[in-house]
Amino acid sequence: MHKSIVYFYLVLKLSFFVSLYVKSVHCITSIANASLEHGRCLTGNSLNIKGNRFDFPNILCKNQVVGELQKTEDTCGNKNGRLFNIGYQITPEDFVTLIKVCYDEYLALPLYAVHTIFGKEIEHATKFANRTQFSTEGIPRDVAAEVTYRGGRRDQKAKISNLLGGTEFGECYINNQSSYLARGHLAPDQDFLFASGQLSTYFYINTCPQWQSINGGNWVRLEAAIRRNAANYQHNFTIITGTHEIMELPNVNSELTRIFLAPKNRYPVPRFVWKIVVDDETKNGIAFVNINNPFLTKMSENDMLCKNICKDYDWDYQYFNTSIYKGLIYCCDINELRYVVNTIPYIAVRGVLKRKKYKF
Repeated sequence: MHKSIVYFYLVLKLSFFVSLYVKSVHCITSIANASLEHGRCLTGNSLNIKGNRFDFPNILCKNQVVGELQKTEDTCGNKNGRLFNIGYQITPEDFVTLIKVCYDEYLALPLYAVHTIFGKEIEHATKFANRTQFSTEGIPRDVAAEVTYRGGRRDQKAKISNLLGGTEFGECYINNQSSYLARGHLAPDQDFLFASGQLSTYFYINTCPQWQSINGGNWVRLEAAIRRNAANYQHNFTIITGTHEIMELPNVNSELTRIFLAPKNRYPVPRFVWKIVVDDETKNGIAFVNINNPFLTKMSENDMLCKNICKDYDWDYQYFNTSIYKGLIYCCDINELRYVVNTIPYIAVRGVLKRKKYKF
C-alpha cells in the first residue's frame, strides 16, 4: 500500500470509531479531497475508511497539527469568566474542542479547564512530544505573561520584592532550581493521546502560576495517578481543573499580602488548585485540592475547603500529606467543594469514585 501524506485531525469517537478531518492534502488515496471522513478501527493498527483498509502508521501528517483558540460569547464560573475552546477549526462551521477553558479576563486567570482522559487508550498515548512555546492568544495585551517566566526569573523576583516591600523577599522566595513560579497546566499534556493534542495544551490561557516544587512534585504525581485509574477502570474520565482564591505572603510589616504578577492587581498566584475527576460511565467522582504554597509551616483550618476523604476511598497516597514543599493534597466530595468554590460548573455525580489499584 502506498504511503499517504495527509494533513488531518483525528478525533476518537467511542472506542472503535474515528473521524479524520482533512485540512490540506497531498495524497493518492480515497480521502484526498475530503474535509471529513469517518473510519472504523479494525484489528491491530488498521482503519476501514470507505471500504478501504489503511494501516494507521501509513497515514502521515504533512505538517504539524496546531491547536487553535476559539473565544465564545458564553459566560461561565458563576458569570465571572468567559468560555474559550482549544481545539481545531476544521471548517468555518466545525470546531473540534479538546479543552474548554473558563477564563477570567479581568483577573487574567483561568477559573477552570475541562477535558477528557480516554481510559481504554491512555496507556498507549504518545510518550514523548517535543514541547513547544506557549501561545499568548487570549491573554489580555497588558498582561505580559511570557515575561514572568523568562530565564533567571528576574521579573518574578522584582514583582514579589515590590509587593512585599524589600529585595530580600524576592531573593527568599525565588532562589533556586525549584523555588520559583512555573506555568502550571490545568489540562496537562500527558492526558492526551497524540502529540498534536499534547502540543495543543500549550496556551497560557490553560495555565496558572504554580510553584515549581509543587508542579513538579505532588501535582504531577496526582496527574499520573488519575491517568492510571482511568486505565484501570477502562472508562473515560471527565477532568475539571481550576483555581481558587489568591495566595498571600507576609510583607515587611508581617501583613499578609496577595501576590499578583501583573500591574493593577492582575494575574494572581492562586492559593488553591483543585481537580475534579468523574467517571463518565458510573458517574462517580472525587475532587482533589492542592495548597499552592510551599512556604507554609503547617496547615490551618482555613486551608481545608472540605472534609478530607482520601482514606475513605483508597486515595490516601503517602506523599499527599507528607511534604508541604512538594504540595499538600487532600480529597473532597465534589458537591461539598462546589458549595465553597462557586465557580465550579455543575456536574452530575452519583457517588464517590474509589481508587482502583491494578493494571496500568
